[in-house]
Amino acid sequence: MGVRNRSSVACAAVAGIWLTGACAGQPATTFEQGDAGGDKGGSGSSSGGSTGGSTGGSTGGSSGGGSSGGSGGGSTGGSSGASGSASGGSGGGSGSTSSSGSSGGSSSGSTSSGGDAGCAAQASAGAIVLTTNYVPASVVGDGGYAYAYDDKMGSTACLDPAAYCGAGSTGVATPTGTVWGAGIGSSLNQAMATGSASPPIATYAVTGSGIAYALDNLPAQGMRLIIDQAGADYCAPITAASGTVKWSSFNTKCWDGSGTTLAAAPQTATHVQFQVTAGAAVASFAFCVKAISFAP
Repeated sequence: MGVRNRSSVACAAVAGIWLTGACAGQPATTFEQGDAGGDKGGSGSSSGGSTGGSTGGSTGGSSGGGSSGGSGGGSTGGSSGASGSASGGSGGGSGSTSSSGSSGGSSSGSTSSGGDAGCAAQASAGAIVLTTNYVPASVVGDGGYAYAYDDKMGSTACLDPAAYCGAGSTGVATPTGTVWGAGIGSSLNQAMATGSASPPIATYAVTGSGIAYALDNLPAQGMRLIIDQAGADYCAPITAASGTVKWSSFNTKCWDGSGTTLAAAPQTATHVQFQVTAGAAVASFAFCVKAISFAP
């Protein structure tokens, strides 16, 4: 079976800045199971003033000058990814969404947004400090904008614009994988915006043996760590609030291990994400990322 990819309108604003991703209730990118064909995607670009934005067509690209890609579908689950950036006025931001299906079937579309000044996430001591949603290169990769994302099917997430902290809730997981949860993430190679132009999201050649991380707590629902390589997302379940996840632990279908295992450090990565997985009941979550780096 093949995979079909749809893109739609995506927008989010914080403090007068338009961020790539999606408004609540609007799909950013959908990867659904199909009978034939491969992944379709493209790129578009935009820039604007304090309230500018852009849209992408179903095969012409994703919003905000980013690119869409990833994989999904199949009989046991799927994953999806999309990224983009946009800026307006004096600041900028980006959104990069990715989802990994929690069980059988294909994953649904997801929404993403930049920092939310009204987010219920409480910054804990030691949380990574953000500058208008931006994760500096001193933290991980070459720096990039952070964002929140969710499955658009009942799960929710928001990001504190001043700290790498997220809060929200996960819906009830479905056998088809359409409800998979929510989370926060960041681009690995994106400059900070200095004007109305949208800084592009470039790939990043990762080194080291895996990803080292530290959170202030581990959500009870469970969590996955995600990184992409050549347009495909690889995830790994994490069972502790801190640790190091080796590359061999990442799989394109980490919920059952039936996908492709990541053989080495990704050479074309664009994002890294923390995904809270949906479970048997609706549940809330709130956590902060205190450290993330590529382990030697």
